[in-house]
Amino acid sequence: GIGAMRALEFRHASGQPDAARAFAVTQAARAHGVFVSLSGMDDNIVRFQFPLTLSQKDLDDGLDRFIAAMNGVKK
Repeated sequence: GIGAMRALEFRHASGQPDAARAFAVTQAARAHGVFVSLSGMDDNIVRFQFPLTLSQKDLDDGLDRFIAAMNGVKK
């Protein structure tokens, strides 16, 4: 459907794709109530899709939840 999409790409310091970290972040985000999906040829991209009608309040809440999820994932 019509909506917006944003994504984060995870890579090691060497520049190689970091699929394990992307997977861990995806699982943590889902545990915090944020639905995201893996994408990319190497499954190292975390994709966000949301409706164009998303309110600022809901966006802020989702970002707070995602940040909390990312902070809980070990590097």
